Amino acid sequence: MERLRSQNNGETFDPLRNLWRNVLIVALEDAVGRHWRNKSFGIAKGSHAKSARAWFLEPNRDFVLVCQYAGFDYEYVRMKAKQFFAERKKADEENNMSKVHWEWLHKSKKGSSLPKQRGDNSSSMHNV
Repeated sequence: MERLRSQNNGETFDPLRNLWRNVLIVALEDAVGRHWRNKSFGIAKGSHAKSARAWFLEPNRDFVLVCQYAGFDYEYVRMKAKQFFAERKKADEENNMSKVHWEWLHKSKKGSSLPKQRGDNSSSMHNV
């Protein structure tokens, strides 16, 4: 049976390093709200998610140690996490705005308060 190789041919299989890399992955999933219970891809809004994002973004010794154990530069991981969170937040805001617009449009079609169309003879400007 052939042993699996890591992506970097210079790296050897290290179960402890892989364990700490998985710790980072789970922390990132907690920060964005994507894990086995919650299949959402957007930024989670609960206090747990906020504290998970803070773990990545605010200086703390635990984060530095986990990155070192995982074989990563903690400053690089923090920079990439910050970029990722900003992109996800922007995407979520854009997605929410399109939902708000759709809800407004949908509600306006149900009621009698639709804006008047051009060419509608009941317009006050038409009678001037």
